[in-house]
Amino acid sequence: MVISKMNQLLVSIITPCFNNHDTIIETIECVQKQSYSKIEHIIVDDGSNTPIAKTIQQFIDAQQVKYFRQSNQGVAAARNYAAQQATGEILVFLDADDLLAPNYIEKVVQAFQQHPQSSMVACYVTEFGRSTSKTKIKPFDLKDFYFHNSLFPSIISVKKQYFDQINGYNPALKVCEDWDLYLRIAEINAHIHIIPEYLFFYRKHNNSSSLTDLMSKDKLTVHQAYFNLYQAHKDYYDMQLLSPLNVAYLHIKSQKRINKILKITNTLSMVGLLCSLISLLINYSSWIGLLFNIPIFIVFIILFIISKNTIRKMKSFQLDQIPTLNQIQ
Repeated sequence: MVISKMNQLLVSIITPCFNNHDTIIETIECVQKQSYSKIEHIIVDDGSNTPIAKTIQQFIDAQQVKYFRQSNQGVAAARNYAAQQATGEILVFLDADDLLAPNYIEKVVQAFQQHPQSSMVACYVTEFGRSTSKTKIKPFDLKDFYFHNSLFPSIISVKKQYFDQINGYNPALKVCEDWDLYLRIAEINAHIHIIPEYLFFYRKHNNSSSLTDLMSKDKLTVHQAYFNLYQAHKDYYDMQLLSPLNVAYLHIKSQKRINKILKITNTLSMVGLLCSLISLLINYSSWIGLLFNIPIFIVFIILFIISKNTIRKMKSFQLDQIPTLNQIQ
């Protein structure tokens, strides 16, 4: 049930478009079916080959959406432009091919009112399109979030005051722009409330530009994305004791430094295993004592094998494929 207080809060739904003629009407209609009524829907055409206005003219004429068009500048710039036009206290980012459950906005407003300390609100996600799956969003942890984006693109609703405070998305980022935005807001206020319901529908395409897909198609783009993300949050990353795999995966150091770290880590790993073996033999100096502790010995052997496999993988890591800082710049 929608309480009267909720109707006082205006929500701005922001939808960037680029050639989304096949899906934009379905997205607009899912907004119109919302149980919460105080909504403005802002659509920014980011330089589509054929103006999106030709597809959604009926909604523009009926003043059911606020339509703007700009030259192609990327999704981050389009969202920023829409946010500048927004007058709502809450910004909801909805891409032109994704969908919302009919009570999505109602639940978001309730969440912000019941958890006023929150800067952002998210929910569980249903993926559809080339495959179907459901994803639960785990409770937010800022330290983990620096190394793994656990949130889907565009599923975050944010208080406009925080979005404006950080000047919105970084338009220089073509990948990870959502991750960077969430991080910068969380650095100000890390209270992110997760609604434990499947309210957001994320469409998966064959030409997806997710990091997972880009890994196999355009490694340089991924390297640049992680390097740019590192640069934006350099102070935090530099304070952390990053593992070699974290450093390599984030692509934030030069080849020489990564090779040096891997060499040191391999050495320390072997020394650590040797020390563990010596300690085990000292504690169980007799074979009788060792036989009575066979489970411990078996665990040690398993850990030894796992460690060797890990080291072998680290040695085979193709560091020559990671661009140096000069190559990235």
